[in-house]
Amino acid sequence: MTSLRVLVVTPDGPRGRGGIDRMMVSFARELRQSATPGLDVAFIRSRGTVRLLSPVVFGIAAVRIALAAVLRRADIVHLNMALGGSTLRKGILAFVADALGLPFVIHLHSGHFDEYWRSRRRVARWFIDCIFSRASAVVVLGDIWAEVVRNNLPGIRCPIIVVRNAVPDSYARHENASSQDVHVVFLGRLGPEKGTPELLAALGKVADVPAWRATLAGDGGIATARATADTYRIRARVAFPGWLDDTQVDSLLRDAGILVLPSKAENLPMSIIEAFSYGVPVIATPVGAIPEIVQNGVSGLLVPVGDTDALAAALRRLITDSDLRRKLGNGARQRQRSELSISNYTHELTAAWRLALSHRYAATSLS
Repeated sequence: MTSLRVLVVTPDGPRGRGGIDRMMVSFARELRQSATPGLDVAFIRSRGTVRLLSPVVFGIAAVRIALAAVLRRADIVHLNMALGGSTLRKGILAFVADALGLPFVIHLHSGHFDEYWRSRRRVARWFIDCIFSRASAVVVLGDIWAEVVRNNLPGIRCPIIVVRNAVPDSYARHENASSQDVHVVFLGRLGPEKGTPELLAALGKVADVPAWRATLAGDGGIATARATADTYRIRARVAFPGWLDDTQVDSLLRDAGILVLPSKAENLPMSIIEAFSYGVPVIATPVGAIPEIVQNGVSGLLVPVGDTDALAAALRRLITDSDLRRKLGNGARQRQRSELSISNYTHELTAAWRLALSHRYAATSLS
């Protein structure tokens, strides 16, 4: 098999807190450990963690891509794209690569991209359409997002490839090793978008249930969340540690009994797949590609968006039924091992790059 040289563009690199960076860091670690023959992948930051330096970081990214194209040091560019500023930055980098004859792949991540794409005015819509039309392939995180691309750009000709997020599968499981309480865990930015007001209200409704505690980990509206917990008189049972690094997340998920993510919109959250790898059952809303991996009653429970009563009922059911927690946790772990493993992800993404290049060469020969 011929060698493959890839430039992967990611927002903030190893220090990034978002799902894109976490996924790419895990991917880079797997590449180092597996040492896949004939595969040379370099990572480029497009924004950086210091916002004042973002234009400089972006400029360096553009120069690196341009030099790689001119000097023929890369075969393809992989552009991880969200919405807003990410779309603009990755779009410019896509045009740089395309103008210099370097194929590129768009990897779509945002849970709001459908409405974002549809709501753009003429010039912005044209810009997004051009990015996707010129891509050699579009990688999405679920079948629903493949449909989003086709519906917004019916004439798209390049392959649309589903590569779901993944995590390593070597985690140990030690549920509630130091406590008899069922540990309810939330990971994400605290606020209405992730459904933390509904989660706190639901926890208030199960305040009569003994033997549970909760940790809502993440940045965002921490002070508001604490005040809300006080309102429901559950503050003593709920911790708000702020943002956690990978080691702290590992420790938290080892001790978790339930992961809850009642979001209003998602693409395919890393936190759910991480919970799966630890054998932690999930309560989530059926948004984005979540229903494609969380099978209700098999690996978790799905509740309607914004339905506090349904969320409380699901919490009550799992907190009080250890056999159900064990059953759903085993189902979650099996799903992660079989379909959401980082080793599978590496093979699937490599195959996507090769398919993208095949499409590019075929389109060039026909033109």
